[in-house]
Amino acid sequence: MEYIFKKLISRFFFPVPLVLELLILGLVLQRFSKWKRTGKGLLVAGVLLLAIFGYNLGTEPVLRSIERKFPPLTIEIAKSLPAKTDILVLGQGLSDELGLPANSRIGEVYLARIIEAVRVSRMMPNSRILVSVAGYSSADDKTNFLEGIAEIMGIENARLVLLDGARDTADEIDMALGQARSECLVVVSSASHLPRAIKMFEGRGVTTVPAPCAYRVLDVADGPWSPLELFPNARNLVSAENAIYEVMGNLWVRVRGRKSEVGGRRTERCGVR
Repeated sequence: MEYIFKKLISRFFFPVPLVLELLILGLVLQRFSKWKRTGKGLLVAGVLLLAIFGYNLGTEPVLRSIERKFPPLTIEIAKSLPAKTDILVLGQGLSDELGLPANSRIGEVYLARIIEAVRVSRMMPNSRILVSVAGYSSADDKTNFLEGIAEIMGIENARLVLLDGARDTADEIDMALGQARSECLVVVSSASHLPRAIKMFEGRGVTTVPAPCAYRVLDVADGPWSPLELFPNARNLVSAENAIYEVMGNLWVRVRGRKSEVGGRRTERCGVR
């Protein structure tokens, strides 16, 4: 019930639903009630929000600050970790279209997480990769998917361990704790999602080393101005949605009492200072 509640509530504040809610409510009040000025104000607010999200006015810095919470995992950090440190990939959904190669059955964000985990694993030859695979596919299908990923990435099947059935990060933590071979765990996720995930791990007393990837906000050299910049961009709506989701997610973690200070205890048992 809690899972459905938090997912449903967050959707009301995503850019497209929020703008649509304001526009519909504004039209209803203006046409069918005596609060016509209020309705007009909601219509204006909806249009302004659409412009703010579509032109990326203010949401990108918020998302960037979240994504840069942790630096990338380096070879120096990897070499300092205990020999049996495992790598956890926080998962996303898996397509049911069996005819596709394994890398085409997942979204680009999930693929970026798996690639990052493989990169880190090459610096940690004794590590295993615990891969959370969401969705309602059978366990056999998910196992076949991991075998396909192992073949594509050139990594041994035995180094990939399936975590099946998690609905959210809390479930993934429970499953990872049942599989991890040491008190230290490398956690791979999108750079925007990782700060929230690490707080949840810390709330459970789990020692983690973050490995961020799949950055949405990247520094790009400024080119000549183009008339195309006059138009709002759907990609900006995705970035705004991601920023809103993570801000709300962090607030939810704090409300649930899982807030803990990010710092010393996070990595001291892993040998990282």
